[in-house]
Amino acid sequence: MQNSFVWTDLSTFDLDSAQDFYRNLLGWSYEDLGEGYLSCEASTIPVSGLYTMPDKFQKIGMPSFWMSYIQVSDLEQTVGLAEQHGAKVEVRPTSAPGGGQVALIRDPSGAGFTCYQGDAFSPKNASLIHGAQVWNELHVSDLTLIKDFYEKVFDWRIEHPMKMNDIRCLAKISRLRVFKSLQMK
Repeated sequence: MQNSFVWTDLSTFDLDSAQDFYRNLLGWSYEDLGEGYLSCEASTIPVSGLYTMPDKFQKIGMPSFWMSYIQVSDLEQTVGLAEQHGAKVEVRPTSAPGGGQVALIRDPSGAGFTCYQGDAFSPKNASLIHGAQVWNELHVSDLTLIKDFYEKVFDWRIEHPMKMNDIRCLAKISRLRVFKSLQMK
């Protein structure tokens, strides 16, 4: 599904502990794809990736993190649009393991995500499987920093904020995938 979340990777300091945790929590099994990258499988379907955090991130004390992938039809065009609308491109388009291309982008608020062009990270109906990704959420202090960016780059419709206690919410539903953004007060 174009302009939808299709994959996540977990970059962690302790690969063995992460494998045990998600095996016990979600029933994941793992396939070693080489170069330190594990495919996480739920019911034999690949649903996520897991790898040891690169040394450069460990040295600066970065905590383990999840990286979301947004599938796009034209990576070069998406990267160009993202730059036009205030994004910083951390990694220019490059080949992805298993096929396709990826680029790492930071939106105007600094949130990072990966744009992906290809089909390897698009398990059909994976979101219907226990243990698969079903939700993405972005927390920002100022929604105006990101609203135009996501609407113009990914053609997402950001709805008017709803009031929930002290949190303003913007929600977008696209082709059965949900993107939610929270503005914290």
